[in-house]
Amino acid sequence: MRVHFETTVSEVDESGRLDAFVLKFPFVDLAGDILPSRTTVQKWITEGFVSVNGFVKDDKSYKLRIGDKVIIDLDIIPTGEVPPAEALDIPIIYQDKHILVINKPVGISSHPVPRDLTGTVVNFLYYKQIPVPVTSNPLRPGIVHRLDKNTSGLMVIACTDKAAATLIEMIKRREVTRKYIAILFGNPPLDSGVIEKPIGRHPIDRKKMAVTDISRGRPAKTFYAVLTRYPGFSLVGCKLETGRTHQIRVHMSSLGYPVVGDPLYGGRRAPERIARFLNNLSKKGKSSALIDETLTQVGEIITADKVHLLHAAILSFPHPETGEPMTFRAEPNEKFSRVRELLDTLPHEVTGNVL
Repeated sequence: MRVHFETTVSEVDESGRLDAFVLKFPFVDLAGDILPSRTTVQKWITEGFVSVNGFVKDDKSYKLRIGDKVIIDLDIIPTGEVPPAEALDIPIIYQDKHILVINKPVGISSHPVPRDLTGTVVNFLYYKQIPVPVTSNPLRPGIVHRLDKNTSGLMVIACTDKAAATLIEMIKRREVTRKYIAILFGNPPLDSGVIEKPIGRHPIDRKKMAVTDISRGRPAKTFYAVLTRYPGFSLVGCKLETGRTHQIRVHMSSLGYPVVGDPLYGGRRAPERIARFLNNLSKKGKSSALIDETLTQVGEIITADKVHLLHAAILSFPHPETGEPMTFRAEPNEKFSRVRELLDTLPHEVTGNVL
């Protein structure tokens, strides 16, 4: 169900909080079971569905001013609606009665969104009749962490309420280790580093996140290490201390080295980037037929689809029931591997770094 309201702040609501103001919107078309609570409204705000004067406003405590134009725009799925079962090709890495570990392919979302209830990990869980927590949201059963649609790699899914609660607490206590590999445009000057920049909703485009000041975002911390340097590209490893939406993509882009193929954060236009790089090599007298031909081929592979080259390669955590240390590894997808194989044929430097 589509929800769209807009109104202008009057003297009555001046200096009031944004969440309290939105809660007073006339949700007359919504059935009783989906009338929003204050907590729900706050979630809508932090997820970027509310704008003020044309800009996404994800600060629920924002103080209103007379004349502010407030708009809420989102879809709501009625409580109890269950996504259909789908026979998706998702490799299962490990399974017991408490947890499931999968290697999520690119092109598959972690869970449904209101406008599309199909093609997600959740649809796969229902098809495979994987046990899921009894008290969970039917749109996100057992989903304790997420991967972006075009990020491949390892996810752990809770199969019981106890496992879900334990895993969520372990993530909060940073007892779950998530390590990624990515191919970036360019070469960061440092072999390793820590990016500690708050991340919040983009002020205009609610589909995007952005580095913000701490008053508008949440703390975010990413460790990175350059693993291999190639002409015009680098292979990096990243470890998350926090798990903000699009965190690695936003943080690496903020340094000027976006994830290859990323359409949201500067990783597009591979042929143009490669052409500029080759032109600079030529001016320096460092070009070669091998580099020209290989990077041209790399550019064609990158632009063939919208998949970005980011992969969740290692996942470690204590088993939520037994406490046994568990570590899982997964090889990257075919596109990632093909680009890396081509780059490996060029002169390159393996730094020896590990995370």
